Amino acid sequence: MVANDEELNRLNKEVVHLYQKKEYPGAIKIAIEALRFGEQFLGPKHPDMSIPLNNLAVLYEQAGDHTRAQPLRQLNHQLLLKKTWETQTA
Repeated sequence: MVANDEELNRLNKEVVHLYQKKEYPGAIKIAIEALRFGEQFLGPKHPDMSIPLNNLAVLYEQAGDHTRAQPLRQLNHQLLLKKTWETQTA
């Protein structure tokens, strides 16, 4: 389990690093990999999926692909609401 957490964190950090270097195509490729890995490891509706979802949405927006970014933003919003709700009711 820890190895999976570490791998997802590593992928997300690599996405941020490439984004900061303005290497958007490479960052998108790794962001998709992080999203797929997270979906397999955590499940697609897990609240912690908000990080790879947001990363990919930001990259698509940066590339001008708002059609791909919008559904990711909506799903990210739903997951953040779920995470907030779970935190408040815990």
